[in-house]
Amino acid sequence: MPRTPAPQNAIFAQLAARHLLAQGCTPAAVFAGTGLGRGLLNQEEPTAPFAAISGVFGRAAELTGDPLFGFHLGCGTDLRSAGLLGYIACSSPTAGCFLRNTARYAGVMSDVWDLGTSRLASHGEISWACKTVSGQQAHQYTEFLAAVFFTALRKATETGIEPQEAGFTHLRSSGADEMAAYFGCPVTFGAPAGCFVFKPEDLELPLASADRILLRLLRAYGDQLLQGQGQRRGSSGLAAQVEDAVSARLSSGSATLGNVAADLGMSPRTLSRKLAQAGTSYFTILEELRKALAVRYLRESGLALAEIAFLLGYSGLSSFSEAFRRWTGQSPGHFRSR
Repeated sequence: MPRTPAPQNAIFAQLAARHLLAQGCTPAAVFAGTGLGRGLLNQEEPTAPFAAISGVFGRAAELTGDPLFGFHLGCGTDLRSAGLLGYIACSSPTAGCFLRNTARYAGVMSDVWDLGTSRLASHGEISWACKTVSGQQAHQYTEFLAAVFFTALRKATETGIEPQEAGFTHLRSSGADEMAAYFGCPVTFGAPAGCFVFKPEDLELPLASADRILLRLLRAYGDQLLQGQGQRRGSSGLAAQVEDAVSARLSSGSATLGNVAADLGMSPRTLSRKLAQAGTSYFTILEELRKALAVRYLRESGLALAEIAFLLGYSGLSSFSEAFRRWTGQSPGHFRSR
């Protein structure tokens, strides 16, 4: 027997349906061909198969005659309406942590997305891919999600943050220029993977909505939910949390073991023990993050060496230069001039 598709959080499908009803569409027209009905409108915590959710967005584009329906709706939607995931992202201390937390806790809303941050520190890239349907089938919903998360990040940084590039796996015959103008960067359709690529220095931007205490509580709850779903990442999740906490404190020079442990709600001894069980250590994570960021800053930014040393939390240029020689066998200046 074919497996029944797992239900996903359908709050955004509910939002799109209500938007259409406010425009004068009938429930019958809104849900035609989606497999859903007006019952979705009254659910306090709506759920539906992913194909049905993306189908609502495709149907909305047809009814409104707007080929950019998902994108337009996303630009005007508050990410916090998504619930836990939205509040976790917006409570993060920096733009980079916003993106990492989005990737880590996306599973509390849906298990159909693969979000990648392995190239975030080194290249500023966050990527995504849908595991259940083709990009073309879900393109309205994909564009909605990209717009709603980007809009929240831009609002939280209060800087008009712009990526260097954006990519979508689906094809689009019109509307590309409008999306590029909004994101502030070239947008590629038919790309190998969906992605945003940000400037090195922009990942360090603080968020006006940051709240460390709230974030700690929300992440603990998010971890419980993921564990219940069999999705928790275990020890690698702790290492990523440490990396986030270190990243948030680097430029202030306060990224000590004690401070980071306190940010995560545990003692330095407990944190060290848990990281050792995971086969790593606080200082290994600190060094690897500093090295990745240093290489990226030197290759992709025009920041002065003293500025890079400051962003990485070093007391002076000489300390940074000594560390960089230990990592690469070269001085920062020589590495940049290659």
